[in-house]
Amino acid sequence: MSSRTRRLRVGIAWCKPEDYDELLRIFQYPKTMPPTYDKWLARVEELFSQLERTGQPVEKVYIDPHYFPTWCERRGLAVDANARHEYIHEFLDTMNELT
Repeated sequence: MSSRTRRLRVGIAWCKPEDYDELLRIFQYPKTMPPTYDKWLARVEELFSQLERTGQPVEKVYIDPHYFPTWCERRGLAVDANARHEYIHEFLDTMNELT
C-alpha cells in the first residue's frame, strides 16, 4: 500500500494495571478518569474495538508514570490530557518514521 493510501494510525493512551493509581495521582485532572483500572479498561477497550471494526489502525501507547512527568516538564506541559495527546502524536510520528 502506498504511503498516500495508507491510513494513519490512531493512538490510544494505555497503561498497565499496576500503574493506574500512580497515573491518577500525577494527572492534573484525575477526576476525568474512571476511579478504577477495571472501569478505565472497559471504556478504553470498547473504544479500541470500535476503531478496529472500522478498519482504523490503532496503536496502544503506554504511559509510564515515572517517565511521563519528566517528558512533560521538558516540553513545558502540564501533566494532563493535552500532554497525553502530544505524547501519543510524538510516539506515532516516531513509529511512522521507522516504517
